[in-house]
Amino acid sequence: MINEIMYHPKNDYPEFVELFNTGETTVILDGFCFSTGIDFTFQPGSNIFPGAGLVLTNDTSLFKNVYGFSAFGQFNKQLSNKGEILILENRFNQIVDSVSYSDSIPWPIAADGEGFSLEIINQKLDNSIFNNWEISKLENGTPFEPPAGQELAATLYPNPFNESVYVEIGNQSLAYELFQIEVFNLFGSKIKSVEIYSYNSKIQIPTSSWSQGVYFIQIQPKQSSVTGSQCLKAIKL
Repeated sequence: MINEIMYHPKNDYPEFVELFNTGETTVILDGFCFSTGIDFTFQPGSNIFPGAGLVLTNDTSLFKNVYGFSAFGQFNKQLSNKGEILILENRFNQIVDSVSYSDSIPWPIAADGEGFSLEIINQKLDNSIFNNWEISKLENGTPFEPPAGQELAATLYPNPFNESVYVEIGNQSLAYELFQIEVFNLFGSKIKSVEIYSYNSKIQIPTSSWSQGVYFIQIQPKQSSVTGSQCLKAIKL
Protein backbone atom coordinates (compact mmCIF):
# COMPACT_ATOMS: atom_id res chain seq x y z
CA MET A 1 0.00 0.00 0.00
CA ILE A 2 0.98 3.65 -0.47
CA ASN A 3 1.84 4.53 3.10
CA GLU A 4 3.48 7.98 3.12
CA ILE A 5 3.76 10.88 0.65
CA MET A 6 6.18 13.80 0.88
CA TYR A 7 4.84 15.90 -1.98
CA HIS A 8 5.92 19.43 -0.96
CA PRO A 9 9.05 19.31 1.22
CA LYS A 10 10.90 22.30 2.54
CA ASN A 11 13.69 23.73 0.39
CA ASP A 12 16.70 21.42 0.00
CA TYR A 13 14.72 18.32 1.01
CA PRO A 14 13.63 15.56 -1.38
CA GLU A 15 10.19 14.35 -2.30
CA PHE A 16 9.39 10.71 -1.59
CA VAL A 17 6.68 8.06 -1.73
CA GLU A 18 6.73 5.10 0.66
CA LEU A 19 5.24 1.67 -0.01
CA PHE A 20 4.63 -0.80 2.82
CA ASN A 21 3.89 -4.52 2.82
CA THR A 22 1.17 -5.12 5.41
CA GLY A 23 0.82 -8.80 4.49
CA GLU A 24 2.50 -11.96 5.71
CA THR A 25 4.28 -12.92 2.48
CA THR A 26 6.87 -11.24 0.28
CA VAL A 27 5.40 -9.07 -2.48
CA ILE A 28 7.15 -9.59 -5.83
CA LEU A 29 7.15 -6.24 -7.65
CA ASP A 30 8.51 -7.32 -11.05
CA GLY A 31 6.81 -5.17 -13.68
CA PHE A 32 4.85 -3.07 -11.17
CA CYS A 33 4.79 0.62 -12.06
CA PHE A 34 3.40 3.97 -11.07
CA SER A 35 1.31 4.87 -14.11
CA THR A 36 -0.02 8.18 -12.78
CA GLY A 37 1.49 10.83 -10.52
CA ILE A 38 5.11 9.70 -10.71
CA ASP A 39 6.93 7.67 -13.34
CA PHE A 40 8.67 4.55 -12.01
CA THR A 41 8.79 0.89 -13.08
CA PHE A 42 10.12 -1.84 -10.78
CA GLN A 43 12.76 -4.05 -12.38
CA PRO A 44 13.02 -7.87 -12.08
CA GLY A 45 14.11 -8.91 -8.61
CA SER A 46 12.22 -6.11 -6.83
CA ASN A 47 10.27 -7.13 -3.76
CA ILE A 48 9.06 -6.03 -0.34
CA PHE A 49 9.37 -8.39 2.60
CA PRO A 50 6.48 -8.79 5.09
CA GLY A 51 6.30 -5.91 7.54
CA ALA A 52 8.85 -3.90 5.56
CA GLY A 53 8.71 -0.89 3.28
CA LEU A 54 10.61 0.84 0.54
CA VAL A 55 11.02 4.46 -0.47
CA LEU A 56 11.09 6.05 -3.93
CA THR A 57 12.38 9.60 -4.27
CA ASN A 58 12.94 12.27 -6.89
CA ASP A 59 16.65 12.56 -5.95
CA THR A 60 18.51 9.55 -4.52
CA SER A 61 21.71 11.47 -3.75
CA LEU A 62 19.88 14.22 -1.88
CA PHE A 63 17.75 11.64 -0.07
CA LYS A 64 20.80 9.78 1.23
CA ASN A 65 22.46 13.03 2.33
CA VAL A 66 19.34 14.13 4.21
CA TYR A 67 18.13 10.86 5.75
CA GLY A 68 21.37 8.90 6.02
CA PHE A 69 20.29 5.80 4.11
CA SER A 70 19.56 4.87 0.50
CA ALA A 71 16.15 5.09 -1.13
CA PHE A 72 15.06 2.10 -3.20
CA GLY A 73 14.93 4.06 -6.44
CA GLN A 74 14.44 7.40 -8.17
CA PHE A 75 11.25 8.35 -9.95
CA ASN A 76 10.76 10.74 -12.83
CA LYS A 77 8.32 13.68 -12.73
CA GLN A 78 7.85 15.85 -9.67
CA LEU A 79 4.91 15.33 -7.36
CA SER A 80 2.34 18.09 -7.72
CA ASN A 81 2.25 20.60 -4.85
CA LYS A 82 -1.44 21.14 -5.52
CA GLY A 83 -2.39 17.48 -5.24
CA GLU A 84 -2.92 14.68 -7.74
CA ILE A 85 -3.65 10.97 -7.97
CA LEU A 86 -0.97 8.31 -7.54
CA ILE A 87 -1.74 4.98 -9.19
CA LEU A 88 0.30 1.80 -8.69
CA GLU A 89 -0.32 -0.98 -11.23
CA ASN A 90 0.93 -4.55 -11.47
CA ARG A 91 2.53 -6.07 -14.57
CA PHE A 92 -0.93 -6.91 -15.94
CA ASN A 93 -1.93 -3.20 -15.83
CA GLN A 94 -4.30 -3.85 -12.95
CA ILE A 95 -4.56 -1.17 -10.26
CA VAL A 96 -3.00 -2.37 -7.01
CA ASP A 97 -3.36 0.85 -5.03
CA SER A 98 -4.21 4.50 -5.58
CA VAL A 99 -4.30 7.68 -3.51
CA SER A 100 -5.74 11.03 -4.59
CA TYR A 101 -4.19 13.62 -2.26
CA SER A 102 -4.74 17.37 -2.07
CA ASP A 103 -3.08 20.45 -0.55
CA SER A 104 -6.38 21.85 0.73
CA ILE A 105 -8.88 21.02 3.47
CA PRO A 106 -10.04 18.37 4.37
CA TRP A 107 -6.50 17.07 3.70
CA PRO A 108 -3.87 18.12 6.29
CA ILE A 109 -2.56 21.46 4.96
CA ALA A 110 0.65 21.37 7.06
CA ALA A 111 1.98 18.87 4.51
CA ASP A 112 1.97 21.63 1.89
CA GLY A 113 5.45 23.10 2.22
CA GLU A 114 5.73 23.18 6.01
CA GLY A 115 8.12 20.24 6.23
CA PHE A 116 5.67 17.44 7.02
CA SER A 117 4.60 14.46 4.95
CA LEU A 118 1.24 12.77 4.64
CA GLU A 119 1.07 9.51 6.61
CA ILE A 120 -1.65 6.91 6.85
CA ILE A 121 -3.01 6.89 10.42
CA ASN A 122 -3.32 3.11 10.56
CA GLN A 123 -2.20 0.63 7.92
CA LYS A 124 -5.44 -1.31 8.34
CA LEU A 125 -7.46 1.69 7.14
CA ASP A 126 -8.50 2.55 3.59
CA ASN A 127 -5.84 4.90 2.23
CA SER A 128 -8.21 6.27 -0.41
CA ILE A 129 -10.16 8.19 2.26
CA PHE A 130 -8.75 11.54 3.39
CA ASN A 131 -9.92 11.02 7.01
CA ASN A 132 -7.38 8.21 7.34
CA TRP A 133 -4.37 10.47 6.67
CA GLU A 134 -2.50 12.86 8.98
CA ILE A 135 0.72 14.84 8.89
CA SER A 136 3.89 12.99 9.87
CA LYS A 137 4.71 12.85 13.55
CA LEU A 138 8.19 14.20 12.79
CA GLU A 139 9.23 17.12 10.66
CA ASN A 140 10.59 16.02 7.26
CA GLY A 141 8.60 12.80 7.45
CA THR A 142 9.45 9.27 8.54
CA PRO A 143 10.53 7.30 5.45
CA PHE A 144 11.04 3.59 6.08
CA GLU A 145 14.61 2.87 7.11
CA PRO A 146 15.85 -0.74 7.10
CA PRO A 147 17.29 -1.72 10.49
CA ALA A 148 20.93 -0.71 10.86
CA GLY A 149 23.26 -3.66 11.02
CA GLN A 150 20.71 -6.00 9.51
CA GLU A 151 22.18 -9.09 7.91
CA LEU A 152 22.60 -9.23 4.17
CA ALA A 153 19.83 -11.85 3.96
CA ALA A 154 21.38 -12.96 0.66
CA THR A 155 20.11 -15.93 -1.32
CA LEU A 156 21.32 -17.75 -4.45
CA TYR A 157 19.26 -18.86 -7.42
CA PRO A 158 19.14 -21.13 -9.23
CA ASN A 159 21.02 -23.50 -6.97
CA PRO A 160 22.23 -25.90 -8.36
CA PHE A 161 23.16 -23.77 -11.39
CA ASN A 162 24.74 -24.10 -14.84
CA GLU A 163 25.83 -21.04 -16.86
CA SER A 164 25.32 -18.36 -14.19
CA VAL A 165 24.09 -17.85 -10.66
CA TYR A 166 22.35 -14.84 -9.13
CA VAL A 167 22.84 -13.35 -5.66
CA GLU A 168 19.76 -11.58 -4.32
CA ILE A 169 20.33 -9.17 -1.41
CA GLY A 170 17.41 -9.20 1.03
CA ASN A 171 18.57 -6.09 2.91
CA GLN A 172 16.91 -3.33 0.89
CA SER A 173 19.22 -0.66 2.33
CA LEU A 174 22.00 -2.27 0.27
CA ALA A 175 19.98 -2.37 -2.95
CA TYR A 176 22.51 -0.39 -5.00
CA GLU A 177 25.73 -0.81 -3.03
CA LEU A 178 29.19 -1.97 -4.10
CA PHE A 179 30.03 -5.56 -3.07
CA GLN A 180 33.19 -7.62 -2.85
CA ILE A 181 32.44 -11.10 -4.20
CA GLU A 182 34.93 -13.91 -3.57
CA VAL A 183 34.42 -17.48 -4.75
CA PHE A 184 36.21 -20.48 -3.25
CA ASN A 185 36.21 -24.09 -4.35
CA LEU A 186 35.71 -27.07 -2.06
CA PHE A 187 39.45 -27.11 -1.22
CA GLY A 188 39.47 -23.48 -0.05
CA SER A 189 41.25 -22.06 -3.12
CA LYS A 190 39.98 -18.67 -4.30
CA ILE A 191 38.93 -18.91 -7.96
CA LYS A 192 37.31 -15.50 -8.41
CA SER A 193 37.35 -12.07 -6.78
CA VAL A 194 35.45 -9.09 -8.11
CA GLU A 195 33.95 -5.80 -6.95
CA ILE A 196 30.50 -5.25 -8.41
CA TYR A 197 27.47 -3.05 -7.83
CA SER A 198 24.18 -4.72 -7.13
CA TYR A 199 21.35 -3.72 -9.43
CA ASN A 200 18.13 -3.47 -7.48
CA SER A 201 19.47 -5.98 -4.93
CA LYS A 202 20.51 -8.53 -7.56
CA ILE A 203 23.99 -9.57 -8.76
CA GLN A 204 24.67 -11.92 -11.67
CA ILE A 205 27.81 -14.11 -11.52
CA PRO A 206 28.82 -15.83 -14.80
CA THR A 207 29.95 -19.40 -14.13
CA SER A 208 30.47 -20.95 -17.58
CA SER A 209 34.21 -21.40 -16.93
CA TRP A 210 33.68 -23.18 -13.61
CA SER A 211 33.97 -26.94 -13.32
CA GLN A 212 31.20 -29.03 -11.82
CA GLY A 213 31.34 -29.13 -8.05
CA VAL A 214 30.72 -27.30 -4.79
CA TYR A 215 31.61 -23.62 -4.31
CA PHE A 216 31.40 -21.10 -1.51
CA ILE A 217 30.51 -17.53 -2.39
CA GLN A 218 31.56 -14.84 0.11
CA ILE A 219 29.61 -11.56 -0.14
CA GLN A 220 30.78 -8.39 1.61
CA PRO A 221 29.37 -4.85 1.19
CA LYS A 222 32.27 -2.47 0.58
CA GLN A 223 30.74 0.73 1.94
CA SER A 224 28.80 -0.51 4.95
CA SER A 225 30.56 -0.63 8.31
CA VAL A 226 27.57 -2.13 10.13
CA THR A 227 26.63 -5.06 7.89
CA GLY A 228 28.69 -8.22 8.02
CA SER A 229 29.60 -10.62 5.24
CA GLN A 230 27.74 -13.77 4.29
CA CYS A 231 28.97 -17.03 2.81
CA LEU A 232 26.67 -19.14 0.64
CA LYS A 233 27.13 -22.68 -0.65
CA ALA A 234 26.52 -23.22 -4.36
CA ILE A 235 26.59 -26.32 -6.57
CA LYS A 236 27.34 -26.37 -10.28
CA LEU A 237 25.95 -29.27 -12.29
